[in-house]
Amino acid sequence: MRLILDPVELEPGAVRLRGRRHRVVRVLDRWRYGGRWWRGEPPRDYLLLEVEGGGVLEVFREGNRWFASRWLD
Repeated sequence: MRLILDPVELEPGAVRLRGRRHRVVRVLDRWRYGGRWWRGEPPRDYLLLEVEGGGVLEVFREGNRWFASRWLD
């Protein structure tokens, strides 16, 4: 597992990370993290994506932007 915090672009059937396009095989899970409301953190929507080649990528949305948080090989 590698921890990362890079912006990603979600495309139909794919995700673009660090300029490279990864085809999404399936969405393994989705959830909403409520944030630490007492610190004013906004909620985040998460997706766990299986990508072509067997990797698993966790991404989250903060506002209108998506970020990668973990890559599991």
